[in-house]
Amino acid sequence: MSVTTRLFLIFAGMHGAAAVALGAYAAHGMTVGFATSAVAMVETGSRYGLAHAAALLAVAAAQGRSGGPAGTALTVAGWSVATGSLLFV
Repeated sequence: MSVTTRLFLIFAGMHGAAAVALGAYAAHGMTVGFATSAVAMVETGSRYGLAHAAALLAVAAAQGRSGGPAGTALTVAGWSVATGSLLFV
C-alpha cells in the first residue's frame, strides 16, 4: 500500500469521524438555544463531510488496484477531494 493511499485512508477516517460527531451534535446538542436554520446548516455540512469521506475511501480502494495513468488520475482526484473538504470547513 502506497503512502498516498494510507494518507487518503487516514484522512477519510478522520473526516468521517468528525462528520458523525458533528451530526450527532446537531441532532442532540443543538436542541435548545439554536435556530432551526443553524441546525439545518450543521446537518447539511455533516452529510457533505460523510460524502467526502466516502469519496476518499473509494479513491483509496481504487488506487490500490490501479497503476499508471489511472493511478495518477486517482491521486489527483483524492488530493482534490481532500483539499476541497479542508477549504470548506
